[in-house]
Amino acid sequence: MQLAGLYLPNRIARYFFVAMDDVMGQAAFKTLLKQAGLLDYVNQLPPDNLAKEFDFASMTALNMALEDSYGIRGGRGMTLRVGRASFSLGMRTFGAMAGMSDPAFRALPRRGATQ
Repeated sequence: MQLAGLYLPNRIARYFFVAMDDVMGQAAFKTLLKQAGLLDYVNQLPPDNLAKEFDFASMTALNMALEDSYGIRGGRGMTLRVGRASFSLGMRTFGAMAGMSDPAFRALPRRGATQ
């Protein structure tokens, strides 16, 4: 795999991995990592820090493997479920820093709720 040279913070990748493991199950997640060529992360997730070390190409490979395994529609549905789960994990850590736990923010309607 050719690296992109653009990086995500390790914590974001870690939350995505944890959410995938929760949504898909451990066996399916490990199979997906192997299919994506990310064998380094089978036994050890990215560190829980904000260092920008997780290459975008690795995230792309993981999402492509997800689509290859589940098909276009199944992959999209699975990605939405994983995204929601990783957002929930991130809210626990980043929510207070970003003011998202403020009652005024929480009272705002969701974008898709009225459409």
